[in-house]
Amino acid sequence: MRKNKLFIFFIIVVAIFVIALFIINTLISLQNKENSSHLILKQECTEKLKTTLKDEFKPIEDVLIYSGNDTTKVQRLYDLIEEPCIIYRFSGKMCDECIKFGLRKLIETFPDFEQNTRILIICTDTNPRIKDSYFGKRLFSFKKSEFNLSIERLEIPYLFILDKDKRCKFLFIPDKSFPELTNTYLKTIQQKYF
Repeated sequence: MRKNKLFIFFIIVVAIFVIALFIINTLISLQNKENSSHLILKQECTEKLKTTLKDEFKPIEDVLIYSGNDTTKVQRLYDLIEEPCIIYRFSGKMCDECIKFGLRKLIETFPDFEQNTRILIICTDTNPRIKDSYFGKRLFSFKKSEFNLSIERLEIPYLFILDKDKRCKFLFIPDKSFPELTNTYLKTIQQKYF
């Protein structure tokens, strides 16, 4: 009888030990996955930061653009730039939620978003049905070329200030993972330029 109790006790101890090892292994695995996710996020943020710094104060050519779907009424970008403007640039190939996040933040920051002629949205590869009114704003498209910025290769929406200096200023990538950064950026731009 005593042998049976000792055997049961031994089985219980071994079972507890195995369960503890399983739990420790699972926690270590989760920690490694979390560390890996943080590393990927850090690398992505570093890449974005390097790109924005590389493009900061880079000259912007006076590209040809057109409004909505009317490709016959082409105009030069700098014909629209009398005062500093905020440019929101995206492509229809980019993450739809990322595009909408940036637009929502612009609307929150600038209550006159729809009428404000100093907020320009320039897109490519976008559905023609939305070009005449997207979030209440008419979209501009490039007639021939695009901005000669490194950030274009990342295929993510971005914002910057453009004025008579004809240079990319205060380049920023709105990121729905960090909405407070986008709020701070837009509030700062609003106070400085609008």
